[in-house]
Amino acid sequence: MRRSAFPIGTVLGGVLAAQAALAQSLPPSNASGGIVAQSRAPLGTTPAEIQADSKTFAMQMALGDLFEIESSNLALERSRNNDIKAFARMTAQDHAKSTEQLKDAYMKSAFPEPLPSHLDQSHAQKLARLRDLSGAEFDHAYMLAQLEAHQRAVSLLQEQSQKGDKPMLKQFAGTVLPTVHKHLSDAQRLATPMSAAR
Repeated sequence: MRRSAFPIGTVLGGVLAAQAALAQSLPPSNASGGIVAQSRAPLGTTPAEIQADSKTFAMQMALGDLFEIESSNLALERSRNNDIKAFARMTAQDHAKSTEQLKDAYMKSAFPEPLPSHLDQSHAQKLARLRDLSGAEFDHAYMLAQLEAHQRAVSLLQEQSQKGDKPMLKQFAGTVLPTVHKHLSDAQRLATPMSAAR
C-alpha cells in the first residue's frame, strides 16, 4: 500500500513548540478526580522510544484511542468553538472505527492478553486535568493534548508499518496511518493560532 507523504518534521516542530504551553495550561489533578498524583512523563515521544514489538504497539494504540475518544467526547460537551467541536466529532468517530479494526487485527494475531478497555493512570490524569478546565483554557489544552496524542500515534504507526512482527497489525498500521496524519495536520492548524495568541 502506498503511504501518504506528510511533512512530519514541520509538525514535530509545532508540537515541541507547543508543549511548554501545554504544561502551563493543564493544572494538577485535584482530589475530586480520584487520580493518584505522580510525576508527569515528558510529552514528546521520539521515534527511538517507540517499540516495534506488535503486542506493545497494540496496547499503546488501544490506550491512545481510548484517550482520544474520551477527551473528544468531553470536548463535544465543553467547547463552544465550532471548529474544535467538528474536530472532536471526527476524532471520536475515526478512533472508534480504528479501535474496532485494531481489535480485529489483534485477535487474528492470536495474542492471549486482552487489549485495555480502560485508561491507564497516565491517560486518566490527563483527562482529569482537562475536566478541570472550561472555556478558552479547555479549548487550548484539548488541542495541545491532541497534538501530543496524534504525534505519538503517527510515530507508533510508522514504526509498526515498517518493522512490525505480526502481519495483521502491520497491515492495520499502514491502513490507519493516513487518517491519523490528517488528524495531526488538523490539530496543528487549530492549535497553532491558540498558542500564538497566549
